[in-house]
Amino acid sequence: MVQAEVEIYYCNDWNYQGVAAGLAAELKQALGLDAKLVEDKTAGVFDVFVDECLVFSLSDAGRFPEVGEIVAMFNQ
Repeated sequence: MVQAEVEIYYCNDWNYQGVAAGLAAELKQALGLDAKLVEDKTAGVFDVFVDECLVFSLSDAGRFPEVGEIVAMFNQ
């Protein structure tokens, strides 16, 4: 089992909560990780932090993470 602190910051105003919840469920199923969902007041934010390090940002990538993309980061 992988041990890490995962936080997913999302913009609820832009309805990103479902994407965040889906990613959290994927991390739970694949790695046994409990991701913390954090509603952010910044418009359009979707950021994933692992152990306080930013590993994915919608604003940098211009897209949401693909299925398996964040999980794969743990297998490197």
